[in-house]
Amino acid sequence: MQTRLKKLEAGEADATYLAMAGLSRMGLAHLAHPIALEDMLPAPCQGIVAVAHMVGEISALLETALAKVTDKKSTRAAVAERGFLKALDGSCRTPIGGHLFAMENMFRFVGEVTHPNGAAVWDNTVYCSGQADLEELAAVGRTCAEALIEQAGGALPQFEA
Repeated sequence: MQTRLKKLEAGEADATYLAMAGLSRMGLAHLAHPIALEDMLPAPCQGIVAVAHMVGEISALLETALAKVTDKKSTRAAVAERGFLKALDGSCRTPIGGHLFAMENMFRFVGEVTHPNGAAVWDNTVYCSGQADLEELAAVGRTCAEALIEQAGGALPQFEA
């Protein structure tokens, strides 16, 4: 982060993208001009911290401990966004954005894929009930992804390795 800020000060760059969490942690949030989610979707699961563990004897104890710090909103978002990525076979070779918006009585999932050369953008929005369980939220992500693949003619282009 400091390297990018120094480049701004030196006039080597006109702008840069930085994580708001990092700026806040460093007391530099006043420098930010946040971009609304409606204007630029983040990468799916961006900013969600997760704990993965093996199933076994310790599993019940670990799950009990983790339940105390689990954020249900983040869990719902992660499940929908991972369903989206999995259906797209998402990798760092394809510019993918996706986000689950929690609304008053429903969820809205917005997904987007940009052609690597910027020539095309495919986007879609899928809604579901605010009472949707995790399985239904994963399906919302998959449904959005399937629509994008169809829009792109059956396959999404990827960056060359």
